[in-house]
Amino acid sequence: MTRRIRAGAWSGAALLAILLSLLLARTVAPTEAAWVDAAVVSSSASAGTWSSGGGEGGEGPFTPGNADTVITDVAWTIRSATQFCADVEITTDSTDEVAWAMDVDTAAAPFNSSFPDELQGAVGPGGASPGDVVTVSGTDGGEGAPFDEMWNNALISAGQTATVHVCDYAAGLPSVVDPGDDTYTYTTALTGSSQYNVCAVTTVEGHSDPFYVGWEVVLDWSDTLDAQVAAGEITQAQADDLASVDLTRWDASGAVDVTQEGDVYTVHGATAENAAVVDGQSLTVKGCAS
Repeated sequence: MTRRIRAGAWSGAALLAILLSLLLARTVAPTEAAWVDAAVVSSSASAGTWSSGGGEGGEGPFTPGNADTVITDVAWTIRSATQFCADVEITTDSTDEVAWAMDVDTAAAPFNSSFPDELQGAVGPGGASPGDVVTVSGTDGGEGAPFDEMWNNALISAGQTATVHVCDYAAGLPSVVDPGDDTYTYTTALTGSSQYNVCAVTTVEGHSDPFYVGWEVVLDWSDTLDAQVAAGEITQAQADDLASVDLTRWDASGAVDVTQEGDVYTVHGATAENAAVVDGQSLTVKGCAS
């Protein structure tokens, strides 16, 4: 039998706090879409499988859009699983003035199939869709304007650096990935010892840097009880008594999605606040008997 459990309803205060935080985030974003001017829209592809335009450097979703472009640095400010900014520095090896271009894979982390709310130092395409690979180019300050790293940077030569500032305040939720040393790990312990108060408490530890990743806990209740007996935490008699328990009350600092198949529970976060973890972050997932 497979059943889905929706657990962890929001309290009124928690919901109000989240709504206020989202409202504040949106007030600092421009009211117009970040992609404002016509430019090339590349074909959509998954992160890590498409080739760049032949330049050098790049990181994550940012790669050179032509052979003259060199990306020298990407500085990330990661505020949450769905809010981030990046400052990208771009130059060239050409001693002549050339037009630079940068490909942005909006399907890749940390965009996760969303568009930026703020774009400075570059212009991008109209008509693109979230998830596309788009090509941005430099800004034109007008005839006679001196070079400026953000406001007049369409043409650069060796020794000059263009800076592109990108922010997304409502990015997509990161996809669930497998646990591992560079993503996340988790361990489970028991609290309580009777059919009425027992809980499985799982600690998820994030290891992903710099981006958040979605987590998933797979808890086999029978294996968990056996492990607790082997560790001397409970007796075999207690394990036998707890074997028929169903864990029906779940929480992970907010709502979770739970699928139960026999004794196996598959759990992951259901909100922007608890669906993903990053290096140095821990999250407690708790499933309890009725």
